[in-house]
Amino acid sequence: MRLSLTETVSMSLGAQYRDSHFGNERTRTLSASLNRRFGDILVSASARHTDSNTRNPESGLFVTVSRRFSDRQFVSASHDSLARSSRIDWRRGRGDTLPFMQARAAAIRRPESVDLRGAVDLTGARASLQLSADHQSSRVGAPDRSAYALRLQSGFAWSNGQLGIGRDPGRGFVMVDRHASLEDAELAIALHASPAPVGRADRFGPAVIPVDAPYRPVRLRVDATGLAPGYDIGPGQYSLISGSSTGSRITVGRPAFRTAVATLSRDGEPPTLQYGLLTHLDSDATQAFFTNRTGRAAFNALLPGRYEAHLQSQPGMIYRFTIDADADAYVDLGQLEGETRHD
Repeated sequence: MRLSLTETVSMSLGAQYRDSHFGNERTRTLSASLNRRFGDILVSASARHTDSNTRNPESGLFVTVSRRFSDRQFVSASHDSLARSSRIDWRRGRGDTLPFMQARAAAIRRPESVDLRGAVDLTGARASLQLSADHQSSRVGAPDRSAYALRLQSGFAWSNGQLGIGRDPGRGFVMVDRHASLEDAELAIALHASPAPVGRADRFGPAVIPVDAPYRPVRLRVDATGLAPGYDIGPGQYSLISGSSTGSRITVGRPAFRTAVATLSRDGEPPTLQYGLLTHLDSDATQAFFTNRTGRAAFNALLPGRYEAHLQSQPGMIYRFTIDADADAYVDLGQLEGETRHD
């Protein structure tokens, strides 16, 4: 049971009864703790008493002092009177951008030894690195012992003729590649609602996102930087279900990435708030568009070639323009004067 006494003080009370299924041991424990916050510092003191039918009663006090220096850094110190041990911990959490770095260190003092532990985890878009160290001071009948471990992990992914490098693609992956028109841009890929990217498509190749839970929906969010102004990357969000130890490939971008804007005019008068259809004459593909109060219209997802636009309110009138093959992603057509259709 937890009680909030004030905005900075809280108290907890607890009771526990344990009956072993494999013997006749039964224990009863009572505990109480008091927490007090002093600005960024939190002090906690817990007392507990245990009675057992197979060993002597035990009573102890556990005291902790902790402070959070930022959203990513945390330090705590504690002492356990029952175990006669003290401990200090430092932790640094992962950030919001690649590469991610996590670190932790601890010092544990016991009656017969002092142990030191530390670890650093570095996670990049294409590899992960873990370094850990553990030192135990000499104990009765045993010398000092130190252990170090270094682990580097990366892997190759192949999907639909495209090679990629990722941290851990062996259990399944999603490859996010760039269309050729995005060769100067970078894509950051995030999973679900998390703002932190988990992969990047850049000059080193496509992003390879590990799939840890196959047969479950995976939602990807794409954020692009270095785009040409007006470039249309498409939906920007993708949902898929990946199988076990399989790979999927998504290509962001497309040939029809240009956007053109124009102010339509008929005899000097703009058609305001009108609906129309735009036709790509080389493929006969059509799309809808609207004009605003000044007759301005935006045409999206355009391929190079010739176009004709007509408004439902002007069945005999057309507006012509051409998108060149080397045109920029954003094209300002200026003012387009309507022409009478000659069928």
